[in-house]
Amino acid sequence: MASIVAQSISRSEYVCPLALPYRLDLTVSALRRLSSNLVDVLTPEGEYLRALGGLRKIVVARVTQRGPTTLAITLVENESEHARARDIVRRVLGVDRDLGYFDRAAARIPWLKSLAERMHGVRPPRYPTLWEACVNAVVFQQISLIAATAIMRRVIVALGQSLVSGGFQHYTFPTLTSFLAAEDELCARPA
Repeated sequence: MASIVAQSISRSEYVCPLALPYRLDLTVSALRRLSSNLVDVLTPEGEYLRALGGLRKIVVARVTQRGPTTLAITLVENESEHARARDIVRRVLGVDRDLGYFDRAAARIPWLKSLAERMHGVRPPRYPTLWEACVNAVVFQQISLIAATAIMRRVIVALGQSLVSGGFQHYTFPTLTSFLAAEDELCARPA
């Protein structure tokens, strides 16, 4: 896996309005499953970090929730891809999802109502590509969430790209091309 150090070519911040309720921390936690996720990172300060591959050049997204109605999306690198990267981040974080129907239905089921109230503000996150969704669907069919996460971590380290930006090590999710070009034994080696 190639590791590169980012030279801050461009850095732009975009304000993303939110429909209430929205909680970045809960949404990212649902996306991550476990804290050992290398691709989707939630910092102790509540900032979501993700290196977006599959573009002409990697774009690093840094997202914070400024208040109940606003996300700040900071994109680093490759300014020509910022519009596309911003759309990907919005999709991944489910900012445009309306959960009114679910909330009304959950309110009528006592055990679900209490869970829905505790998780109020979480949005259903989505993967940026069908490829990433399919890989996660297969790997996370494991009996153990911890085992599946360990397998995914090995695949990401072996086949993804690594980028240092803002003093943080980012990993992209491996592309289909990197999977097809890999040797069968590559992911079997210790990470």
